[in-house]
Parts: sequence; C-alpha cells; structure tokens
Amino acid sequence: ALKMAASTVSLLPIMVLFFIAQRYFIEGITQGALKE
Repeated sequence: ALKMAASTVSLLPIMVLFFIAQRYFIEGITQGALKE
C-alpha cells in the first residue's frame, strides 16, 4: 500500500502538468484558428 501511495504522489504533479499543458495547447490552437 505504501508503494502505491508513493507512486501516486510522484505521478500527481506530472498529471497536473499534463492537464494544464493540454488546456493551454487547445486554447492556443483555437486562438490561432480564430486569427487566421
């Protein structure tokens, strides 16, 4: 159980970063499409 918790805690910031990057990426694409 401890190993599972440790791996979850270490993966959490990576997941958060991924979601934030994905959101900014989609926003950038939509803004770029609107400009052209």
